[in-house]
Amino acid sequence: MNMAYVAEYDSGSITLNNGGYVYLAKEKYGEFVKAYMRYLRNGVGADG
Repeated sequence: MNMAYVAEYDSGSITLNNGGYVYLAKEKYGEFVKAYMRYLRNGVGADG
């Protein structure tokens, strides 16, 4: 997933800038949050 498109997230879904939703499995929530925080720290293009 390209983190640049994430508008917001909660424990069950990710809302995208274009208004779309991506459902997030509970088992993947922690992994997603770590990746998103890493993206925010490192900036655009670091979501590799």
